[in-house]
Amino acid sequence: MVAGTAPGFPPFEIKEGGELTGFDVELFEAIVAETEYQFGGWQEFEFDALIPSLRDEKIDAIAAAMTITEDRDETIDFSDPYYSADQSIIVREN
Repeated sequence: MVAGTAPGFPPFEIKEGGELTGFDVELFEAIVAETEYQFGGWQEFEFDALIPSLRDEKIDAIAAAMTITEDRDETIDFSDPYYSADQSIIVREN
């Protein structure tokens, strides 16, 4: 099983000292270790290339800080969500 990710989204995916790490990376590796699948390593992509790479069978799974949207959910299958981020914009009063 080969996983794809897009480093540059700490704390989820980041390269530290040339090594890929972060919450999604470590979680994915731990999950695969509990299965009968063989982990074939990581492929790094620009974020927008992750879904096309999965559809084109360049990778077997995506491990990335990817928000589940209606359009994405129609294209690929997601696991159950494991992180919820509320986003807002803060502006001055006047």
